[in-house]
Amino acid sequence: PFFYINPKAFPKLIRRFAGEHLTDDEIEQMDPIGSSPVFIHKDDLRKVAPIWHDVTLKIKQDPEADKEWGWVLEMYGY
Repeated sequence: PFFYINPKAFPKLIRRFAGEHLTDDEIEQMDPIGSSPVFIHKDDLRKVAPIWHDVTLKIKQDPEADKEWGWVLEMYGY
């Protein structure tokens, strides 16, 4: 686990970017791992990279998320 990735500390932001349907229990169960390390096939990375990119930009453009997540926002985007 990474101390700087803590989804349960930001349920409002997690729901904003991952879906309002997420329950408190589902957020509580999210692992604090971010995107590192990841073993992924190139074909799978090609599929996920555009989504990762778009979500990361949305997070960066959101003042609250950018302030709270700062330098790890792309890990939350993943």
